[in-house]
Amino acid sequence: MPYDGDIQKFTETQPDVYSLEGFASWLEKQPGEAVYDDSSISDCLICCHGKEQGIQTHSGGICFARAIKPWSERGLYDQINHITYTKPLTYAAALTRARELLVEHGDEAAVS
Repeated sequence: MPYDGDIQKFTETQPDVYSLEGFASWLEKQPGEAVYDDSSISDCLICCHGKEQGIQTHSGGICFARAIKPWSERGLYDQINHITYTKPLTYAAALTRARELLVEHGDEAAVS
């Protein structure tokens, strides 16, 4: 938390929801042992996260094209796909993969 010298004015900052840190934070709130569907273009892990961030589905429920776009724009396409499509397909396993990538990218706080 940034500190400006006044204990009454602490500001808690949240990571960008489309960052590895933000995705790991979201995964921490999911049911760890629940299995997600990696073959669905409307209910895969990327889509579930995107829908919670306000991504609207196309008519017919297709969400993937819209949900992957913010990751691609930030240069995280490969990383988010690794987290999402590597087995096992549980939220807990995806969180482990996200934390491993955070450590690889220099965020040692990710191992907590």
